[in-house]
Amino acid sequence: EEWEEWFLADLKQSLQPSKPGSQVQIVTESGRELFDWQPLKDFYQEAGSDVVLMAIVRDEETAQWISKVDEDPADLQSAPTKMKDVLAVVMTAVHADGGCLAFASERLRDDTDVVLAASRSDPSALKFASERLRDDPEVVLPAVGVDHDARALQWAGKRWREDKAFALRAVAKNGQAIRRLSPHLAADREVVLAAVSQDGRALDCLSAELQDDEEVVLAALSETCDAIVSASQRLQADREFLLLAVKLGSGILDLVSQEFQERDLQNCCESFGRGRLSCWEVYDGCSEGEFRGFSD
Repeated sequence: EEWEEWFLADLKQSLQPSKPGSQVQIVTESGRELFDWQPLKDFYQEAGSDVVLMAIVRDEETAQWISKVDEDPADLQSAPTKMKDVLAVVMTAVHADGGCLAFASERLRDDTDVVLAASRSDPSALKFASERLRDDPEVVLPAVGVDHDARALQWAGKRWREDKAFALRAVAKNGQAIRRLSPHLAADREVVLAAVSQDGRALDCLSAELQDDEEVVLAALSETCDAIVSASQRLQADREFLLLAVKLGSGILDLVSQEFQERDLQNCCESFGRGRLSCWEVYDGCSEGEFRGFSD
């Protein structure tokens, strides 16, 4: 059906009132407001096909402020106090710029949907949320998941940074979250392995002892070859370890010492023979004669 490709904006457009300056807003029976960027199909898949939607007409002032913050979310800062407490106005602003949560009313900074929308746009917006929501793992974790360096954990309730069950959920979403955990959790082996398995680059913030731990480094290398540069000097110079590491990803060849590449080229070629390296990756390290003899 054609309507299945509609967004809420399309539905609203088809229902626009004739009164100048007024605006239609779509809500559920329970009063939950829906916004222009939401696809109708996704909403019905989430809520069920029997859900009832209702259209209400916004007053002219609200419609104007929705349009203003849609053009420039920062205009929310200069909005009248009552507009900062209107869900449609605030949601429009924070959807585009999560930091505008700072200008919302206290009531809306304690609204789960508003804070989730803001943190999806800008994870650091979590710092403007109410204390109650900053202490809610179901609000904090989505923000952690979309933040490249897990800054959102800085503003989470302190107890969560010291809770192992929460820590495991956090690093499963974003390995960089280990940077924000308490020292004892950042050194916990189970948490560490979960973190580097999700994002091998998290190896660079671990202790020297963990960067020298073969199991931890191999887990990181399984996620990204780049992690080899954060391994200890001992492991980077350990022939047996490097041969094992190369089997996880041929990109490691570009990052290890020239001495290893020259000394152990044949071992790398044998890895290719077992299907672990592509012919072009091996070719980069071989002379033409070596490659021809091997590929034959």
